[in-house]
Amino acid sequence: MKKYLFVIFGAMAITAMASDLTTAQKLADAIPRQGAVDAPADVEPMLPPGMLPLVEQADSLIAARDLRAAAATLRQAIDIEPQSPAAAMLWSNLGVILQQLGNPQGALAAVDSAAMIVPGSTTLGLARARALMALNRKQDAIDQYTTLAQRDSTLTEPQFYLGMIAFRDGDMDRAQGHFERLRQLAPADESTHLAWASLYTARGQHRDAAREYRLLVDCAPEEEYLSGLAENLIALDELSEALETINQGIQCYPAAPDFYLLRAIVNKRLYLYDDARADARQAVALGADPAAVNATLNSF
Repeated sequence: MKKYLFVIFGAMAITAMASDLTTAQKLADAIPRQGAVDAPADVEPMLPPGMLPLVEQADSLIAARDLRAAAATLRQAIDIEPQSPAAAMLWSNLGVILQQLGNPQGALAAVDSAAMIVPGSTTLGLARARALMALNRKQDAIDQYTTLAQRDSTLTEPQFYLGMIAFRDGDMDRAQGHFERLRQLAPADESTHLAWASLYTARGQHRDAAREYRLLVDCAPEEEYLSGLAENLIALDELSEALETINQGIQCYPAAPDFYLLRAIVNKRLYLYDDARADARQAVALGADPAAVNATLNSF
């Protein structure tokens, strides 16, 4: 059976949006069928006449990064049979696109429209929680994630976000409780390592934090993971590995000022003062706040 690619964009944990690929045949992944919730199913028989060409068109527009046109095309597809299960999933996908376009209020409205057609969908509930987070409606997001976690204790995303919200609020004990549950559910998951790396760093457990960050870098050498690893290695006075990590960061992210500031700290620790000053100047040239750079260097 021919597969129709449909690209969606989703939010990643704390820092950035990430993209994902699926197929139009899996539009029903978030749609509960009778006797099942969010059961994957072949959606092609469910597509009302005229909807599939628009889905294919939206696919092409998203692949070309023309998200506004893709959103308009999805809206046309929804209008063909707005109360169908396929329309519910298209509403959900439209919400993710609107999120990517910087319209979290529109994303929330789209997800709510989908939920009116298929109430009780876990996938749509998670999407709604993410939209609430993007709107800074923290308590509403907490309530949504808490409800989802109570409904299905095997879900990892609520544990991660509830833990991170507690972490940001300074409630480390509550954060640890969620992170322990997350580790039980998905010990090797990237979100688990990120959660524990953050908590260990905040508590000054730098060796444990460095271990988690190494696993994250092995998974994906993201800017935040490399800088987090370097910071903890500096705290451990493991300057050789810290310098290797920083140089990797500069190679991968040459426009990121943090790596030059971190290298300035290492060079100052190694009594290479001219090199430290040169790196500090480069950090400022790339956008770092001069006062913050001076304060950071003076603290080492």
